[in-house]
Amino acid sequence: MTEESTSGIREFWRRYRRNRAAVIGLLLVVIFTCVAIFGPYFAPYPPYATSRDSFLFLSWAHLMGTDQMGRDIFSQVLHGTRTSLMVGFLAAITSTIIGTVVGSISGYSGGRIDDVLMRVTEVFMIVPQFFLLLVLITLFGASLFNLVIVIGVLSWPGTARLVRAEFLTLTESQFVEAARVLGAGRLHTVFSEILPNATPPIVVTGTLAVGSAIILEAGLSFLGLSAPDLISLGMILNNAQAFVKVAWHISIFPGLFIFLICLGLNMMGDGLNDALNPRLKER
Repeated sequence: MTEESTSGIREFWRRYRRNRAAVIGLLLVVIFTCVAIFGPYFAPYPPYATSRDSFLFLSWAHLMGTDQMGRDIFSQVLHGTRTSLMVGFLAAITSTIIGTVVGSISGYSGGRIDDVLMRVTEVFMIVPQFFLLLVLITLFGASLFNLVIVIGVLSWPGTARLVRAEFLTLTESQFVEAARVLGAGRLHTVFSEILPNATPPIVVTGTLAVGSAIILEAGLSFLGLSAPDLISLGMILNNAQAFVKVAWHISIFPGLFIFLICLGLNMMGDGLNDALNPRLKER
């Protein structure tokens, strides 16, 4: 790592940590990521293990109580966090890649290609996303792979429009014109000159997309459209909805986890925007 890159990282962290909410958001994301990675290994019970102790309240034996079948909520939440975050991150990566490819081609090419790609993007934006999710998941099934692909494929238009706007601006910049004058080809211009300078807003958008994907997956699972063998936070909420009055603890903890994860991602995204956006450097 060169001295220049090291100083750049230090400057980024200096700007990032000035935003206390962003630091708290980063801490939340790190904590829940660790829970997703390591939590299932420390779960006190198998997530599907039933017992006669149904609707137990919080205790040392069951930190978050038990559900209607005597299953340990704490163990289910640890496994469900892994599934929800996995869907969120993978779907966000998928949508970010698709949106970046479409937006960069559209913004750099211009003309008819730009018109066609933007009309396709607008069609995806016009159709109600959640309704289309319901239809596709019903048709293809609610496996982990299908959830990631469907949510990712339907979530790229916002990223595409953002990347297109960045490319339209950067394409007319002086350093890109200088690269062209020096004989740089299209691929070199896109990947070495334009894309690196368009990366900050892409990173911010991708971070926020993780939270959106988690909420979409939770909504589908809450409606009973998740795979029966797939434990997620939304699935736990789906199981708990009929027992809210008699056992509120079944739904409060997975709901709280979803809220804190998405809150952390949004605060971290705001901090990344402040730290990476060149227009905000002098603030």
